[in-house]
Amino acid sequence: MPAVPTTAIRQRARRRQGIDALTDIEVWPYSDDEIINASLGSWRSPVYKHYNPYLDRIYDEYGNPSRLVFRFECKYKHPSHSAQFRDRMRTDNGTRNLRTTAQTCDKRWGVVQSSVSQSQYFSGYSEARHRVLIALRCAQNKRSFNSVADDLYRQEVDLLRPGTIVPSPMTVFRDAQVLYACSLDGVKTYYKKLPGAIHFAIDGWTSPQSSSFLGLVVIWQDEGRIWRSILEFVHLTHAHTGEYLALRIAECFKRYGIDKKVLSICLDNAYNNNTLIDSLSALIPSFRGAKNRVRCLAHIINLMAKAFLSLFSKPPRRKKASLSTGQPRANVPPSTPAQHVDAPEIEGEDDTDGVLC
Repeated sequence: MPAVPTTAIRQRARRRQGIDALTDIEVWPYSDDEIINASLGSWRSPVYKHYNPYLDRIYDEYGNPSRLVFRFECKYKHPSHSAQFRDRMRTDNGTRNLRTTAQTCDKRWGVVQSSVSQSQYFSGYSEARHRVLIALRCAQNKRSFNSVADDLYRQEVDLLRPGTIVPSPMTVFRDAQVLYACSLDGVKTYYKKLPGAIHFAIDGWTSPQSSSFLGLVVIWQDEGRIWRSILEFVHLTHAHTGEYLALRIAECFKRYGIDKKVLSICLDNAYNNNTLIDSLSALIPSFRGAKNRVRCLAHIINLMAKAFLSLFSKPPRRKKASLSTGQPRANVPPSTPAQHVDAPEIEGEDDTDGVLC
């Protein structure tokens, strides 16, 4: 399953940020590499892979800085076309000239960039490929394995190819496990080649069947873009102590070979996470413990909202032991909503079911 970039669901015009938002004169003191790397995040078209970008500094007749121009040169050994130029601030020009020139170059050297769908490279029906596509559809689109048992879906498959046997939900589940195991080496190789550090957002979740899991979301930067993906969904079988959680996380990091590349970890404010961080720094010496811990802002805001709303609600009634035993009630002062929020059991709560950062 491919990773997804950390972009908004609704597509909007991208606003320049950081160095990329500065004018040519303001960005002039920066090096060429810094200016180019700042612009890489906005170059989303695959046509840029055909070129090596360079930066030309244009001066006016008096020798003063005038404007910056990107120069795109063919990255292959035998370029068959001249370099393409584009003003740094003219991002509205698009990539038509770059794409046309790259296609002409590819055709001249026998490289065909076909826009034909990948499915057309396969002739005929394959049961194995059909099962792979179903497993990937369930994993990538967050569909239940039981979705293949839907009667309308089976009718649709039979309409497109009469007689096709749709695999059972259990078969799809097993196929997904096989694909996961086969892709492990490729994932390890990808993260090993990343030049920068890797960050994590970790939180727990309990299913309706009372099975507990620990979700590990990996976040990294590649070619000016920030990406995120679910690296692992760890099944927890013991009490959620900080030592146990740290052990399972360290095992996951080492299994993927990224234990020395982890820089920061985002966690909520559950009490056992303090022990988790300390234990993890002992298991992975390159991780600096509390210095590299990021606290989940969403969890902090959630606690603040609960504390504020508690002032306008009644505290839950607690059963008194004296009522069931017949003993006289002690003179216990009534607790206010604010006192209830600050109760000791809230501070020591073993909460691993918060908002995933």
